Amino acid sequence: MTRRRAITGHLETMGEIRGIMAAMKNMALAEHRKVGRRLEAQGRALRGIEAAAGDFLAFYPQPAPPPEALAPVWLVVGSERGFCGDFNEVLAREVLARAEGEPGPAPVLLAVGYKLGLRLDGRPGVARLLDGAGVADEVGGALAGVVAALRELEAERGPLAVTALHHDPERERVTARALFPPFQPPPPQPPAPDAGYPPLIHLAPEDLFARLVDQYLLAALTEVFLSSLLAENQQRMRHLEGALRRLDEHRRELALKANALRQEEITEEIEMILLNVEAGA
Repeated sequence: MTRRRAITGHLETMGEIRGIMAAMKNMALAEHRKVGRRLEAQGRALRGIEAAAGDFLAFYPQPAPPPEALAPVWLVVGSERGFCGDFNEVLAREVLARAEGEPGPAPVLLAVGYKLGLRLDGRPGVARLLDGAGVADEVGGALAGVVAALRELEAERGPLAVTALHHDPERERVTARALFPPFQPPPPQPPAPDAGYPPLIHLAPEDLFARLVDQYLLAALTEVFLSSLLAENQQRMRHLEGALRRLDEHRRELALKANALRQEEITEEIEMILLNVEAGA
């Protein structure tokens, strides 16, 4: 009886754990849908900025800094929370492998996300460990930390070449995206005189371009963070689904053991009753 009670108690505990994990999966599904809607809207906004910049640069080309004058910085966007499988392990391995094979100066790494920071802390080249976003509503705060870190690095090292590395939710792999210098590849050459009129601007071209760059970087960084969050929640749902499936299988096995032990107890009780009857006859 003691063994059956232990199994029954374990089954009750596992049932409570299953309820918690199922709630976590439902929360990940809700966040996935929310992030997906925001990412779609953010993509439209970013494409609009890129189109406006293309029109502007076609008539007012701006000089681009030479690549050799830029200090390479890799913004690595991982997860702030756990329960997402090997999300951060895959990202850390990919980044370190790319950094080792990178020609030229070694890139400076900015690791975003507490769980990713645990895997990259102490690695060569990691300059900052930054807070990430656990949900879509926290993206703004995480971006503020990233912008502050980039400004500090720019003050230390001069002009930067910033590349974001993160999980791509569509391709389901780690992808690299160049963020600065912006608007790469370069826009087409200025159009012929009969191709139209230059856009009407109320600022000096250099000032307007600087503002375009600020808007572009903010929009592009937001898209990167939302893409990473979408991929994270995709993996979290798969991870929790697999864990729930294994938990249910284990619960079924324990339930069978508990039933078998209960049958043994019933058999023993019947035998004891029969022995008592025989002894009293």
